[in-house]
Order: sequence, then structure tokens, then C-alpha cells
Amino acid sequence: MSRHGHYTWVIGILGLHLLMAVIVARHMSTTYDEPDHLDYGRQLLLYGNPERTRSDFDSKMPVSVLNALPSGLAQFLRHWGWMPRMGARLQSIGAARLPTIAASLVLAYVVGQWSAELYGEWAGRFALLLYAFSPNILAHATLATTDLYAALGAVLSSYYFARFLKHRHLRTALLAALILGLAQLAKFSSPSLFLWQWLLVVVLYAARRRWHIRVPERRLLVMYGLLSLVLTWGVLQIGFLFHQPIVRLANLHLVSNEFQALQAVSVLSELPLPVPGPFVQGLDMMREHERTGETGGNLYLLGEVRETGRRGFKPFYSYYVVCYLFKEPIALQLLFVMGLWWMLRHRSLRDFLVGDACVVFPMLGYVLLMTFTNKLQVGLRWILPSLAFTPIAASAYFAGWQAWGRRRQILSCLVLVYLMVSVLSYFPHMIPYTNELVLDRKLTYKIFADSNLSWGQNSAMVLQFIEAHPDVSLNPPAPREGRVLVEVNRLVGVFGTSDRYRWLREHYKPIAHVGYAHLLFAVGP
Repeated sequence: MSRHGHYTWVIGILGLHLLMAVIVARHMSTTYDEPDHLDYGRQLLLYGNPERTRSDFDSKMPVSVLNALPSGLAQFLRHWGWMPRMGARLQSIGAARLPTIAASLVLAYVVGQWSAELYGEWAGRFALLLYAFSPNILAHATLATTDLYAALGAVLSSYYFARFLKHRHLRTALLAALILGLAQLAKFSSPSLFLWQWLLVVVLYAARRRWHIRVPERRLLVMYGLLSLVLTWGVLQIGFLFHQPIVRLANLHLVSNEFQALQAVSVLSELPLPVPGPFVQGLDMMREHERTGETGGNLYLLGEVRETGRRGFKPFYSYYVVCYLFKEPIALQLLFVMGLWWMLRHRSLRDFLVGDACVVFPMLGYVLLMTFTNKLQVGLRWILPSLAFTPIAASAYFAGWQAWGRRRQILSCLVLVYLMVSVLSYFPHMIPYTNELVLDRKLTYKIFADSNLSWGQNSAMVLQFIEAHPDVSLNPPAPREGRVLVEVNRLVGVFGTSDRYRWLREHYKPIAHVGYAHLLFAVGP
């Protein structure tokens, strides 16, 4: 493909992803978490206050300022009496979602670029296509939340860390450290990137003599470590507007058992910590809400409900594996396996460690982290960074595209067509997407619920349906005859109790759905 053809492909796929994302964003109602993210972003942007003033501000991060920018501009226009129509549009949830869509375009380009550097230009082109048609990416690239930003931070920081390992200079170390620091403004899971990077450094250093691996000098590695810490500290201070830049645990109102235990140790409680107070406060609140499940709801998987709010409730250790098997397109899963198989066949251990490991380590690391350290299993979106790495690993399968025979190329194109048809069969309903392993889409609730299916995104559709069918009862509090429409999370017991709609689940099957998140039942006498 000529350079003109290459850029046409890249711009075309990015344009297609943009178009699809805008359509999905315009179609969805405001989801459950978006108002909280936007409120925190506005509080930070308009009032310079990063405090956790509400319990639902526990996980909110400074990156939400980006989504609050349109409403901030609207307030400025309203103050001066300029362009009232424009101001009204900027206040909409659609305008608030545009920065996330822009971040997704950046992430798409990085995915394609990194894949091209690892496996060749054709692999990069196909990685871009796989990213553009990733349903879970599309679902969360169109929301005013932080999940997509966390994925961008994970991929971008890993990419520049890989460049640092390859181009061992102070300037590459500085850039990689800065990107790593910026990634910490997106989500509280982002500090795990330090772990994956230094774990890889330890492995490389241990294997450098046996496999003749060139690694950065010790002095440069130490410099990178110091730069990472200093720049992360600086980025966090700027992100939280230097609010309580140095804190003591003794001066904070802490709610989690772990932080209260530290606070009870006089030496530790009086120790000055050079991190912003709201950051520590958020960690504390997140830890407490994870223990109690206060901000989530009950856990649900494969028909089993585990009630939160009880001491010692256990997560599902198979949760993300099950969700991945049913929520990622079968074609993408197949290509991912083929990509890993290509690595096993064509990469020596040395080549894997100095190239592919920067993709595979964080990709698997996020899954393990969320599985074994976080009990709030509320949807596949919590491992969105891993899903963003998937197109890169899958693109390894296309490394030898130009040398393939025509039959293999046609077969691979058919797999890609199957992927696109599968995704478009749900379009623009991307949040509840499930693959063809679910034969009856009305029965998806028997596998999972929560933000995998219903996150408030179809509330406008439900209102329109109820207005057009006044005989339908919406979420009835008790058994009744006639047509009944029930939201999935209420039906299975994520919200409320699992007994409330047991009469409906055990005796009736849904006859239709509204946006896949509400199920319609015909209840007889």
C-alpha cells in the first residue's frame, strides 16, 4: 500500500470510529455515573475545589475536568449574555461526552502506531480496525466517565516505556516518566502501571546476560525511577490544584478500617505525606466502599447473587473471564488467540521480553489486579485498559499479511466482516453488547447484569415505550397480571433483593426487550 493509501486508511478508520462514537453518544441517555463525574469536574474547574464533598465523589479524578469544559464555557457565555443557543448545547450531556470521544481517537492512533512498530504496517492498519469496532471501547468512549481515560493512560504510558527500553536516552526516560505521571489523573487503578513496568525491568535485568538483552544502564534506570516519582508527584499536585499538598493522617477524616488502623499509630499519623489530601481521601473512601459495596450494588454472575453490605462478602474470581467470553466479539477473541500463537511461534523469549511484553504484562496485569484485589465487580469496564491492549496483541496475527496466499487473506477478511456484522447488529446499543454465544438476547440477564447490560443508558427509550403502551407496568413492586416491564438489575437482584422478582424469573420468560436493558413479560392469571 502506498503512503497515500496508508494515510487514507488511517484517516478513514479514525473517521468511521468518530462517526460511530458520535451516533452512540447521541443515542444514549445519561448513565448512572456520569452526573457524579461531571459534578466533580465542574467543582474542580469552576470553584477550584478538589475535596470529596460527597460520598459518590470517592473514585472521581481530575481528568473529569475535560468533560466539564463545555459546561464551563457555557457558564462563561451565559455570564456575558453571548450566544444563548450555543450555551444551551454546551450544557448538554452530548457536549460533555465529546472530550472522551477525542481521547478515544488518540488512543486508536496509538494502538495502530504501536502495532505497526511491533508487527509491521499491515498489522497496524488491522489493529486500528479492530479497535474501531471494539464494542466495549465504543460503549465507554462515548461517556463522560474516566474508564476510557484510564485505558488511554495505560496504553500511552506503556508505549512510551517500551520506547524508553529501546531508545535508552534521558529524553525518552523523561517523556515516559511524564506520561506515566499523567496517567495517574484518570483512575485509582493507574498506579499499578508502576508495578508492571518495574516487574518487566526486573525480568529483563535478570535475563540480560543469558539472552544478551540490552537494558538501560543502572544509572539511567534509577534516573527513570526518580523522574517517575517526582513527575507523578508534580502531576498529582497540579491536578488537585495544590490542595493540602502535604497531609498528615491525623488531620484527615478517614472511614476505612485500613486507614484508621494507620491513623491509630501515632508515628504514622503524624508523618507528613507529600501527596494531595483529596487523593488520600479518595483512596480511603474507595477502600471503605469496596468493603461494604455501598456505591455499587449486589454482585451477580451466572444466576447467583452475592449481597454486598455484609462483612466478608466474596467476589466472583471468574467474573472478568466470564464477562470477556460473552462480551467481546468471538472474532476478536479468535484473532487475539491467533496473535498470541504467532508470538509463541515467531518470537524468541528474548524478542518477546524486549517487544511484546510491554503489551502483554499490563494487559494481563489489569485482569489479575481487578480479580484478586477489588471486590466491586460492576462490569467489564473495570478492565477496559486490558481491552485496549487486545487489538495490539491480536494484530500480531497479521504480521505476515503481504506474504499470505489469497485464500488465507480472504478467510481473514471474512473473520473481520463477521466481527463488524456482530458489532453492528447491536449498534448503537453498545453497552449491552454480547456475542453470539448468547443465542437469545432476551436471556442475557442469566449470565450477567449491572453495567454490562443496564447503566441507565436506555431511560429515554423506556419512557417513550411506556407512553406508547400505557397498559404496561414498569418495575411493579408486587406480582401483578398483564404486561410487565422490568429493568435487568432489579430483575436479578443487583438493585434491591434477589427475592423481589423471583416470581417473575422462575415462572415467566421475557417476550421482548427495550434497549436490551428492560425486559417485557406477559404475566397470566
